Amino acid sequence: GEARPEDKGMGWGQVAMYAGSGVGGLIFLYHFYQAKYDLHKTEILLLERYRKLPLYWPPGPSEADKNVRIDSQGLPDELVSAFAEWFLAADLQEAGGVVRDDIIELFKELGLGEDHPAAKEFIQRGDGTLDEMRRMTGAGLQESINLLAKVSRPQGAETGTELGPDAIVLLEKKLRRSSASSSVLDGASALRAMQGSAEGAAGAPPLPAAAWQVPAPTAAEEASSPSMAEDDGPGDEGEHRHVEAARLKRIEAELMGRLERLGALSPAEEARLEDARRQRSRL
Repeated sequence: GEARPEDKGMGWGQVAMYAGSGVGGLIFLYHFYQAKYDLHKTEILLLERYRKLPLYWPPGPSEADKNVRIDSQGLPDELVSAFAEWFLAADLQEAGGVVRDDIIELFKELGLGEDHPAAKEFIQRGDGTLDEMRRMTGAGLQESINLLAKVSRPQGAETGTELGPDAIVLLEKKLRRSSASSSVLDGASALRAMQGSAEGAAGAPPLPAAAWQVPAPTAAEEASSPSMAEDDGPGDEGEHRHVEAARLKRIEAELMGRLERLGALSPAEEARLEDARRQRSRL
């Protein structure tokens, strides 16, 4: 008789196909039950379930998230927070924002010199051909933190900083002084707006600028101000005046040395020298 073909049974491919079909049918029936036996709602539920499958990489952070994040570069969180608060307050107070010279001068107050290669590179990245023009170029918060991490990092170390709690105290003092100055300017602006609205309603011309402007406090008034005395303590104001005088003296000595070497100063350097001498005379 004829030989019957040998029955090989089901292979693994058929088993996988039947198993997949069974699981797919159960999933469909489950969502069909969830949709109250409505085919259109079942389709919507299946589509939502399909979109939740990990078929694509999750989206990364948006550009807005990247812009608001601050990389501490290994610095302590307290120091980065104090530096960022001072930077934002100074940036809002100054018409041109924080410039590179402000960052370098702050580092000098913190005991960090500008002879570090990273500090020289920071200045060289400014706009202009002269050193003074580059110093007056705006600075960003993240690049300033990067510079602070490089300049304050101990030699031979990859992380850490030489700055201690005194640096945080100094930044907090400068922040309080910036906030006090900003409150004076805000009060002057509010008074001007009130005067303008009141005179506009009455049909009279507005008052001249001298009538609403609030004069800036002098050094003697700042020294005798009770609010500043409460914030900084009895001996902190004198210490600050001493540090400020030393900083202005150093600026004047650097510019005079440049004058002796080159024989002349640029208009920007002359203005900076006059400003330093004028501020020293007020202390």
